[in-house]
Amino acid sequence: GSACDIAAWDDATISEIHYNPSTAQGLDSEYEFVELMNPHPFAIDLSGWSLADGIDATFPMGTIVPAMGFLLTVNDTATYRTLLGPFVQLVPWSGTFSLHNSGETLRLIRPDGSEADVVAYSDTGAWTNEADGAGGSLEWKGPGWDNAQPQSWAGSNALGGSPGMENSTWSD
Repeated sequence: GSACDIAAWDDATISEIHYNPSTAQGLDSEYEFVELMNPHPFAIDLSGWSLADGIDATFPMGTIVPAMGFLLTVNDTATYRTLLGPFVQLVPWSGTFSLHNSGETLRLIRPDGSEADVVAYSDTGAWTNEADGAGGSLEWKGPGWDNAQPQSWAGSNALGGSPGMENSTWSD
């Protein structure tokens, strides 16, 4: 008889943020990305969804993320198409050209305007600084970790992170 909120259990998750690439890698505007992961055993449709605040990206109609798959949002699609080949989904940013190197909020927004996921990363406080210009990305530790919490993130083990694939810090 009491009201309850129904959780959206089939949302994608912000799973990796490359906000301050190393100068050895290249320009921030060419190598920054935000990755989304579908942590579910079924495909999800992100048509009409968007990323907002830190960057602006709108997912076009027909944007399907396969079960346990990834989608990459980037400023420079040409750079990542060359690095990752034709099979990783890329969605370009619009409006802004760079993530803030000191931190900001990223929001994954459903087509109805509600928030599916929010991460407010930083390079201070409880957040790791391993991803702050040293070459690695900020990687979510995976399912079971609340990605809104700083302790749920680690610096990547790889130069440039692990865009479009399982995070380098995940164990088998």
